[in-house]
Amino acid sequence: MTHLGSPAKQLIDGQWVDASNGGSWDVIDPGTEQVVATVPFGGAADANRAIEAASRAWPKWRAHTAYERAAILQRAASLLRERAPELARVTVHECGKPLLDATRE
Repeated sequence: MTHLGSPAKQLIDGQWVDASNGGSWDVIDPGTEQVVATVPFGGAADANRAIEAASRAWPKWRAHTAYERAAILQRAASLLRERAPELARVTVHECGKPLLDATRE
């Protein structure tokens, strides 16, 4: 079995957490029918916590200038590009896409 890394968590309020209800589900590689990851299956309580955290964070984000926000988003884009091969591999296992298609995505 190929496993796609450490157990997945939800990012809520700056913390990586399990689903508050303890729920999870397995991600199945459609090409091999093997479990490749187990991810949290969050519920309404998790969604509400995430919404509340985002609401609290909004004033700080809004206080940044447009240039500061652009720099933050450009850094996030740069990090995604750096991890593109890893993200493509995950997409291959999760969706059964060919690697070239997953890389372009």
